[in-house]
Amino acid sequence: MTFPFFLFAVENTKAKNDSIKNSIKNDLKVGYTYYAKSNHKKGLALFQRAYKNSKIVKDEKLEALSLFNMANLIGSEGESEQSIIYFKQVIQIADKMNLNSLKSKTLNNLGVAYFKLNAFDKALNCFQENIRISKLINKPYGASLLNIGEIYFNKKNYNEAIKYYDLTMDLENKTSNRKYSMAILYYNYAQVYYQLKETKKALEYAKKSLEEAINFNVISQKIDPANLLRNIYKKKKDFKNAIAMGDIVIEAKDSMKMMNAKEQISELKISHRLELEEQKRYYQQKEKKQKEKLANALLLEKKNRENRIQYTGIFIFIFLLFLFTAVGFTKKISVKYIEGLMFFNFLLFFKFLFLFVDPLISSFPILNTPLFTLFVNVILGLLVIPIHAFLESKLKRFSNKKF
Repeated sequence: MTFPFFLFAVENTKAKNDSIKNSIKNDLKVGYTYYAKSNHKKGLALFQRAYKNSKIVKDEKLEALSLFNMANLIGSEGESEQSIIYFKQVIQIADKMNLNSLKSKTLNNLGVAYFKLNAFDKALNCFQENIRISKLINKPYGASLLNIGEIYFNKKNYNEAIKYYDLTMDLENKTSNRKYSMAILYYNYAQVYYQLKETKKALEYAKKSLEEAINFNVISQKIDPANLLRNIYKKKKDFKNAIAMGDIVIEAKDSMKMMNAKEQISELKISHRLELEEQKRYYQQKEKKQKEKLANALLLEKKNRENRIQYTGIFIFIFLLFLFTAVGFTKKISVKYIEGLMFFNFLLFFKFLFLFVDPLISSFPILNTPLFTLFVNVILGLLVIPIHAFLESKLKRFSNKKF
């Protein structure tokens, strides 16, 4: 009976772990949805729950993913110091499990966190290490090149900034699909040339940046190049174009306000739907746990019932054996056989007592030790000896036989 019960326990534990892992993956997915919709409070709560559960099931990969999402979220809220702590923990796990893709992404984001704290040297190291790993695993690394260019721009090392913007441009030109990030790259060029007083080039790249933002309909990326163009046109006394750029800025800001309002309404709808799904999943899990608990209780009750039947059968057998021994004293049976039978009876009786007491000892983990079990055996033995002597003396008198 022991091994089937143990196997059931192992299978039950595995099923429970699988259920928790699925819950973690769902929390990460839903949490990211909240994060993307700027509902950081709920997103963080789900990421934290995923992290806690990943520690319970001891799944380091899910733990790393939870920490990665937590770091990104709190980093976007300005808590760069705490996000750095989480990113470093992700890197430790990634190194341990050889998760190079996750490590490269984490290094880039860690570099961004350092950049926000103006720790440019540390940020530079992170971006360079990300580029090195990304080349080994054949992953894109344009973001890190662009970020290095921005570090040099902030250090006012404009020639180095242009160098890395050029490297980013070369890399982007090799890709089959142009990305909206090109608007950022062109704007960065425009900023550099504007600082270098090369107005013609600054104007050229600011226009390209605005065109990219319009082509990809990224409203937020229209504002910076349009502002820069307005400033350039004002210096050139081209007030007509300066006013036009100002109108683009105002229109983009108004559009963003409207989009934010729509997103808030959409977020409320999504939040309501996600809450309903969360409640549904909670009650489903609760019902599943209740069914598992009931199934375990029924299994335990069945086992206890079988044990009681066996205990009863053993007790009846021992009682009948004692009865047969007592009757043997009145018959012409050799005393030697009667003595052996008496010894066998009490040996069975002793083992029966131990079988009965052993589950009780096992139910208390503190007492379930070899030393305490031996102590109980000694006590049972000391109890059986006087009982054996007492019954043997009674049977002697009853049968008048000499041992």
